[in-house]
Amino acid sequence: MFRFIIVALCLTVLTFFSGCQPQGPELLTVSGKVTLDGKNLEGARIAFTPKNQSTGEGGSGVTDAEGNYKLKAISSASFGITAGEYLVTVSKLESKLTGGTEVDPETRKTTQTTRSVQILPKIYTVTKNTPFNAHVVKGEENIFNFDLTSKP
Repeated sequence: MFRFIIVALCLTVLTFFSGCQPQGPELLTVSGKVTLDGKNLEGARIAFTPKNQSTGEGGSGVTDAEGNYKLKAISSASFGITAGEYLVTVSKLESKLTGGTEVDPETRKTTQTTRSVQILPKIYTVTKNTPFNAHVVKGEENIFNFDLTSKP
């Protein structure tokens, strides 16, 4: 009888703890393509920002040579974001020469200085200005393509 009680108690404890593993919200795969003036936009950062705080945290990704992206959640290395309404921004930085030079104190080598410059129009890069929205829905194929123009 004592063994039966011990086994039953162990099974109860195991059942209780196996169901208490922390699980976050379900992440849905989000992907698509970004073009600029009809051409694939490589190396652009695309970000999905929740329209309201109940949606979740959003996610971001970087486009490949074909302009394709796949979002990752902001707080994890997992692909996907939670279902909800998002504002979408796209940005791309390029290094531009400033006309100045720097001298490395150790090697005494002179190099030209650069700075990062946003090459896309501001309407695409700022959340409050963006014309792009996305509605991520559970059970649907969440593919969002964005066609940008140099002169919106």
